[in-house]
Order: sequence, then structure tokens, then C-alpha cells
Amino acid sequence: MNNETVMTCVIAVTAGITETGSTTVATGLAIALSRQGQRVCLLDADWGPGSASQLLEIQPEKTLVSLLDGQTNLEQVLQTDIQGIDVVFGDPATERTLTLDTGQIQEIARQLSALSDYDYLIIDVAAGQNRSITSFLEASNLVLFVITPDIKTQDGTFNALKRLPGLISTSAMTVVNRCRNPIFGNHANARFREISEFYLQKSPPLLGLVCEVDRQQYSNQEVLEKLYSPDADLDVLARKILSEKNTRSAQSIQEFWKRYLNAAGINDETAQSVNANGSLETQLDDLSSRVATLINRVHEYKKSTSDVDAIATNQPAEPVVVNPASGPEHWLGGLNYSTDSDAQTQSHFYRIQQASGNYLRCAYYNPETM
Repeated sequence: MNNETVMTCVIAVTAGITETGSTTVATGLAIALSRQGQRVCLLDADWGPGSASQLLEIQPEKTLVSLLDGQTNLEQVLQTDIQGIDVVFGDPATERTLTLDTGQIQEIARQLSALSDYDYLIIDVAAGQNRSITSFLEASNLVLFVITPDIKTQDGTFNALKRLPGLISTSAMTVVNRCRNPIFGNHANARFREISEFYLQKSPPLLGLVCEVDRQQYSNQEVLEKLYSPDADLDVLARKILSEKNTRSAQSIQEFWKRYLNAAGINDETAQSVNANGSLETQLDDLSSRVATLINRVHEYKKSTSDVDAIATNQPAEPVVVNPASGPEHWLGGLNYSTDSDAQTQSHFYRIQQASGNYLRCAYYNPETM
């Protein structure tokens, strides 16, 4: 690594649900960019069954899990020059990215801030709404949402965008993967765009289509080669991204991880609080204890007011004729209720009998009687 500050374009590749082939898109896109003369690092943060290590047919000795557990350092985890790219592998046997606590998120940012000598950092992000996952999306320069002609993948991505609407107008684009042919791909994109524009008033632009490759006929390596070879689908996507780099903001890798921590709700004050108060588990235990105390107080309050409720339900059940336009009492129409009044406050109390036989005592204040 050199001392020159490199402006890195961070691209997060994700999907609303699993089984969209987003790992294939992320890995193939990284290789395609490297073949265009770019320095590229692939960060495998999607540790599902379709992980980058299985796709590249590599069994790394050290993974990001080893880094999180303090068993090694970044130099040992970083696998260099794998088909022209460097890779930080995750572990497909664990789902640790879904359960990272504050300390582990900080450790990821601290360790991976050293990945500073790349033109592109491609992050294969798991599907889901966990904060440690969505923070990758919010901090990246470009987010590629991978959908397929399967309607479930389109609806899953729509739900993800609905929770992160700010991405639509700033950094999100769509890739339609596993298309039988361009007609199917364009139809899938049109449906997704129509749903997004109708409900969210915006839709991510389409970056491109990736046609399906017969995975029964070819190995993982052969599938990748067919997708990133010259003029193939992922090569076309890579050249589109390169043509937009001058108009798309980049950042130092340190700035990216700072944005990642901010998106995760972690700042200097949060870090000091964690260090001062102990581990996250300790803080959760303390919070659980306080919640239990509040629950006990609520039970005591309900018990102390039960006698008052019993007195209220023994009042005569004579309905009163009211003007429906005068207030919320018209909601009581058709219900079994009775009334009494408080001469001092000129308020009416309605007792509504529920199906269980219990009563709800509701107050209606009429200012015209004052």
C-alpha cells in the first residue's frame, strides 16, 4: 500500500431477498472492472450458501470471521490476485454479519480502513434489514439492487427500497439477473419500475441485464467467464460504471468507513459509552432489568385502579340521545353503552361493554356546557 490518498468508488451489490445471484453479479463485476485496468477489492459480506469463496472455488484459511475474533490481521485475511482482484472472504458456514454488535462493527471499520489502494471496493452485501447490513448501502457511492424475472425478488427489493427511500434519488440502480432473454429482463424491470414509481414516486434507473447461463452444463468458473468475458453482460455493466465514474462521487476509504459507522448509529460518543458501561450484553441486561421494573409498576397501577372501574360499571345503564355531529360520541352508535356525568367538570363518561363482558370507561368533554 502507498501513502497517496486514493479516491475509491464503493459499490454495494445486494438484493431484497436471497437466491437472486447477487454474489455472481458482485464477483463477476469486480473481475470485469479489473480487466478494464482498475484496481479492485471484493469484500464478501454476504455469508450465505452462495458465497464468493464457493463461486471462485477457493477455501481460504483466514476469513473476515477470523479478523473479527482477533485471530489474525488484515494482511493474512486479504487474498491477492485472484483472477486479477483482491478478496476479503466471508465464511459461508456462519451468519455473523446478521448479528454484529457495536464493538464488532467498529472493529470491521478499523481493520478494513486499510483497504486504501483501490479504485473500486465491491461489497457483496447480504439481503436483510439488519442495521449492520443497511449501513453498507447508505455509505456506498453506488448500490446495485439485483432482481430477477421472479416476482418475489422484485417485491423484496421494493420492500428494501421502501425502508431506505433516500437511496433511490442518490445512489441506487437496478440489475436484472438470470434473464432468459432481453425481453424477459426488460419486462421484469418495467414491472419493478411501475411498482416503485406508483408507491414511492421514484424508481432506480436500470444499469443493465444479465442473461442466465446454464449452471447444469457449466462449472462456477465457466459461468463467471461467460459473464465477464469481453462484450459479455457483466463486461458491459463494468464499462457503463466506468463511463459514469467522473460524474459519480468517490471518497477515501477512511471516509467510507466513517459514513458506515454514522449510518450504523455509532459515533465517538457511542463508542465512549460502550467502553465506559461495558459490553453490549451488559447494557442489554441492564435495560431488561429496567423494563421489568416498569412492567411491575404498570401491574401495581392497574391493581390500584380496579376498584374505581368496578364502581363505574355499577352505574345505571340509560343511554343518552346525542348529536352525532357534536363530537366523537357518534362512534358509540350500535354499541352497548351507558352514561353518567360529573357535575363539576360537565364531562360525560361512557361505559362500553365489550364482548368479553368487561367495560371500557371513556370520557367525552363538551366545551359548550361550560
